[in-house]
Amino acid sequence: MTAAGQGAATSSGGQIGRGGDATWSAEAAPQTVRPGERFAARLRANVEKGWYMYALDSPAGQPLLVSLDSLPAGIDTTGTLRQSNPARKYDPNFEADAFFYEEAAEVRAGLHVGEEVKPGTYVVGGSVRYMVCSDQMCMPPTTKPVSMTIEVESGAPRDAYAAVNYGDLVEPGPAASDNYFFGNVC
Repeated sequence: MTAAGQGAATSSGGQIGRGGDATWSAEAAPQTVRPGERFAARLRANVEKGWYMYALDSPAGQPLLVSLDSLPAGIDTTGTLRQSNPARKYDPNFEADAFFYEEAAEVRAGLHVGEEVKPGTYVVGGSVRYMVCSDQMCMPPTTKPVSMTIEVESGAPRDAYAAVNYGDLVEPGPAASDNYFFGNVC
């Protein structure tokens, strides 16, 4: 999953400085799956107070970029990303409307465990690239690694995991369709 943006320079002359950030966590949901089942990669961000982070489909700023490109053999992505419902307001740094998150955000990606995957512990890895801004300035885009562990157990696929659980998260708008990447890099 990858979302790219327009850079850290601001059209209104806002300066890039030191300050805000976001912390990320990642987990598989559920954490134990069987061959033939689907699960969600849940990526959660906590944004520092006084700052905001752009959503996957923000038309201004540096949209969130998610890449799950370190996938074990037999584990593949399915569908699109889903995100927390972002706020929308005018961003003085880019003199345009933007979609963003204050305080917290969640993104989920769907993954499928192939029938050929043997029982064991596997790590799914990738990265997030994001930018945080305040009403006065923006930090340069930052890339951080993310990873999660899943346990594959033997057994027949369960109906409860035939589809990915995205909860109440929403699909990004059409502008984000080129902004995510699922891959299988060995």
